[in-house]
Amino acid sequence: MNLKTFEVFRSALQRTLSSDDDEVLQAIRQANSLLLADNKTWRDLLAGKVTVQVGLLEKPPTSQKKGETQATDEEIEYWFEEVLTGRHSAGFREFLESLHEQWGTRRYLTSAQINALKEAYERSTKA
Repeated sequence: MNLKTFEVFRSALQRTLSSDDDEVLQAIRQANSLLLADNKTWRDLLAGKVTVQVGLLEKPPTSQKKGETQATDEEIEYWFEEVLTGRHSAGFREFLESLHEQWGTRRYLTSAQINALKEAYERSTKA
């Protein structure tokens, strides 16, 4: 499984935590479809037989403006991990998942997106 597909798969699994049954069912179907497209099963996944092939991705050049946040990949990963486990409105969760999918496929977020993620993380740690 390539990294892009894996990130979509991971995002689908994250959506199974929703309280919206329709969203959960859609997420499970998407995860099943991704596994089948890769000729894998849940049994393969749980047995550790699914590998993620990571290629080197270039980051688009960034220009930092006054007041913008720069973050390391590790910080961004940690913020996503923490924020996506929290409870959010459906719209904000969709925004976060969209950001997470973009991060997973391109390994790039704009400064405004990084700022929004960081603010969401800071709000979640204060709650």
